[in-house]
Amino acid sequence: MKRFAHTVIGLGLCSILGGCATTTVGVGSSAVPGKYVYFTGELRATYSQPIAQMWPKTLSAMQELRLTVDTKYLDATGGEVEARRADGTPVKVRVVPTGQHSTTIGVRVGTPGSREQAEYFHRAIQQQLQG
Repeated sequence: MKRFAHTVIGLGLCSILGGCATTTVGVGSSAVPGKYVYFTGELRATYSQPIAQMWPKTLSAMQELRLTVDTKYLDATGGEVEARRADGTPVKVRVVPTGQHSTTIGVRVGTPGSREQAEYFHRAIQQQLQG
């Protein structure tokens, strides 16, 4: 019994110290469940669209937010965009297929990552999906 209790406590500490917290991106019916990774400062959200549709929507959101794209690539395993805001703040976006009909997008704005700014970026992607 004592061993079981130690295992449960250990697993609990691992989940707490693991650096992730579940959050909601957006408001109302446009809310997207997401996960903020404290260690990397990245906010990840999964969308129920294939990567072929999410990649151009992500680039359009970046254009709408007037970000300057420095590098971008897309291959069979996903894509990544490195950009910067007008004030020079770095923005890194990772787009990864998580299934045939779903895509996870991770956004990091600044160093360390700003959760609020990443949420703002995810809302811009949601607007692209609705438009």
